Amino acid sequence: MKNGAKLSICIPTLNRVDLLTQLVSELILQIKNIDAEICISNNQSNDGTEEYLNYISKKYPKIIRVVTQKHFLSIDENMLAAIEMATGKYIYPLGDDDLLVKGGLEVILKEVSLGFDFLLLKYQYVDDRLNVIDSLNRPGKINCENKPLPDLFNLIWDKMPFGSFIFSKKMFKKKSYLRYLGTSHAYGGFIWDSLASNSLQKKNIVTKCLGGNYVVLLRETVKTWKADEIKIKFHEAPAWLDLISDNEILREVSYGCKQKYINSQSKLTNLINVYMSHENLTNNEIYYIYKFSHNARRNLKLLQILPRVLIVIIHNLLKVLRKKWL
Repeated sequence: MKNGAKLSICIPTLNRVDLLTQLVSELILQIKNIDAEICISNNQSNDGTEEYLNYISKKYPKIIRVVTQKHFLSIDENMLAAIEMATGKYIYPLGDDDLLVKGGLEVILKEVSLGFDFLLLKYQYVDDRLNVIDSLNRPGKINCENKPLPDLFNLIWDKMPFGSFIFSKKMFKKKSYLRYLGTSHAYGGFIWDSLASNSLQKKNIVTKCLGGNYVVLLRETVKTWKADEIKIKFHEAPAWLDLISDNEILREVSYGCKQKYINSQSKLTNLINVYMSHENLTNNEIYYIYKFSHNARRNLKLLQILPRVLIVIIHNLLKVLRKKWL
């Protein structure tokens, strides 16, 4: 195993052996003669993942590091376990269902050689067959260099999915990460804590948003978090923004972002999508939506009294209009 590689690619995994195999195979092809390592935290998978990882780590002992968890971990905990395995100067958390494009690692290592605190990669959302999902992708380049931290947060806080960014290891503080446990987004929270702390101490901060070609493909496959989607969107995400606001320098902007997020998620059109995706809402899910905002509660109550066939018609009509506008 490399000792102190330049880049550690940290992958938490759970029962996705086929997709994980595809990802690791591509990484191995690109990692030859490149100073990088792959760190994988296996969250008690029972689909052949452990057997595959035993095989591949023995075949490439200088590249791949593997830990199989003795107890089942939450999303945040498994991400933390993967990150803590890293020996590299830069850490790239990557989903087990995602995929680096050909030559993507070389592009990343060029940026690593130049140095940064935080790097947002250019990414594309794709389906299971790697077809681009136009409705989910952001156009053009995001310019985030030399921006004041509040402006940077306002620009990219909701454009940082897992697998889309790399950070310097000196940015990682476990205590800060643990603050965000239970939000399903601890992997992003500690980044802002660290940037805010450095900013208050007048330290030089280097943030970059990569332009050019896409580097990573983020699959919109069946996500393990989908079972908790309502809890995450209507309870954990606002809690995450509340924790961000503990940073004085980000307090005002995070409050504004939270209000915009609440307004967006509370719209009837969004609630129709949520309602259609979850045929039978549990009492807890209804509670999270009711508690989220007055508008969310009002719109959900409306949907609960409408005939489902009418909601289906409205939902299909909205999909047609959305495609036409795109």
